[in-house]
Amino acid sequence: ADSGHYYSFVKERVPLSGSSAAEVDSISGSTSTAGTGPHWYQFNDTHVEPFDEKAIAENCFGGYEMVPHFDTQTQKNVGRWQIRPHNAYLLFYQRVYKPATTTTTTTTTT
Repeated sequence: ADSGHYYSFVKERVPLSGSSAAEVDSISGSTSTAGTGPHWYQFNDTHVEPFDEKAIAENCFGGYEMVPHFDTQTQKNVGRWQIRPHNAYLLFYQRVYKPATTTTTTTTTT
């Protein structure tokens, strides 16, 4: 892509442990308690909000869409098909934790 406004749709890999759906959604400012995680979120500049995964195809897969257009000859609003410029790029980051090392102490008595 060479221009435009970029935003992301992110799905939690694992819901926050010990959190209810209401607590998870409160991270993004939503007070919804419907369902349990993992949840999808839209990250758009400084705004983070819940995202309905049913809208992924419409928002990420390109194709064509009908948009309103004012025809100056007929002086009417008409629909016209144009390329939907939405595309999906995937990039995953996963924090890897090193396993805790355990030390065993042996006590001998003499």
